[in-house]
Parts: sequence; C-alpha cells; structure tokens
Amino acid sequence: MACCWLPLAVTSLHVPIMVTSKLASLDRRMILRYMFEHCSQHVESKHKVELLFFLGDPEEASEELTASLASEGEQFGDLVYVGGPDSDPAVFRDVTYVLDRPTSRGFRLAWGTAW
Repeated sequence: MACCWLPLAVTSLHVPIMVTSKLASLDRRMILRYMFEHCSQHVESKHKVELLFFLGDPEEASEELTASLASEGEQFGDLVYVGGPDSDPAVFRDVTYVLDRPTSRGFRLAWGTAW
C-alpha cells in the first residue's frame, strides 16, 4: 500500500513572536525591532509575522520609566503587560536559590504563551 503525502496548501500564516523583556530594556527592544523590520521585508504580504514584548508589572516603575513605556507603547503597539515581577533577586553565578513565586521570566513566558 502506497502512502501519499500531499503538501498542505497554506493561504496565509500568522506567526506571533513572543519576547520576554524587562521594563527598562528599551535598548534591547529597539535592536530586536530593527532586526525584525529588516527580516520582515522578506515575508510575503499574505503572511503576518508579529513581534510582541511581554513585560512585568509597571506599577513599581519610576515615573520617568512609566512615561517612557507609555510613549513606546503608543509608538510601536507591541508591548503586552502580563503583570508579575520585573526581575529576580541578584545572585552569584552557579548559586541555587528558591523563590516563593515563579521566576520573572518564567512568569512572563507562561502568561505570554496563554495569551
């Protein structure tokens, strides 16, 4: 019995790219946006590739950072606030520690995946 695999005809794709980010990491987000814009020129117009940054809770951020995030959000429209901690306690390399909550990155990944 012969098995035949027919190529799946895809009319269009929607691919969201999820990046976890600290609130204050504007420089890293700008680099990723630049690279994304450069690469997305090679994507056919029928497909949609979306870059989204998942951030922690901005309530504890300074007024200056809050204003910067608001401006960035209006300009790019790619910031998603999922709450939770912005960072974890500083530790030395190769040190194991136990938190009473998920790590900040783990929290944003879990919520971003569910989003």
